[in-house]
Amino acid sequence: MNRSKDPGTLVYRSPTLQIGKYKSMLIENTEVYTGADADFGKTSEADKQRLANKVTEDFTAELTKRNYPLTAQPGPDVVRLRLKLTGVQSSQSVAATALRVTPLGLGLSAVKEAEGKSAAFVGSVTIAGEMIDAQSGEILGAFVATESPIALDVTSGLGGLRAAELGIERGADNFADALDRAVGRKH
Repeated sequence: MNRSKDPGTLVYRSPTLQIGKYKSMLIENTEVYTGADADFGKTSEADKQRLANKVTEDFTAELTKRNYPLTAQPGPDVVRLRLKLTGVQSSQSVAATALRVTPLGLGLSAVKEAEGKSAAFVGSVTIAGEMIDAQSGEILGAFVATESPIALDVTSGLGGLRAAELGIERGADNFADALDRAVGRKH
């Protein structure tokens, strides 16, 4: 896997990928990763499932908004998008919010944002994805992305999982941006 243009993202692209061959995408329901290296902190099982559902919903909504053809059935010229929620880091709510509402904290957050980094004490979400030829099972591409909200988003410190929710939204947008670049679309 190689580093992506987006910070915190690793990407694999099959050297034999013929992207123009594919006409639609099948988005599977996001799974919660249960391997020994999963890192969910103290996130409850119910919250993990809620966040996994949000991954599916947000990726679907973002691709629909950009007019990518989606399908519910595998078939020829279909890419299967398999997503996994692999980790969640909760925000330290009081510290994250306090840091960004003071002039010094706001300045530090602006610097972090300019560097493409998340603000201090703000949580994140890690999502892995595979793009698979729905007929042959060949892996066409894959990614692992750790997403945080933009550093200046004061709401990301409100509630331990708010940053993860915003990170999912940012991840869906970044995925769609990468897909736009791959197929030569302007967004």
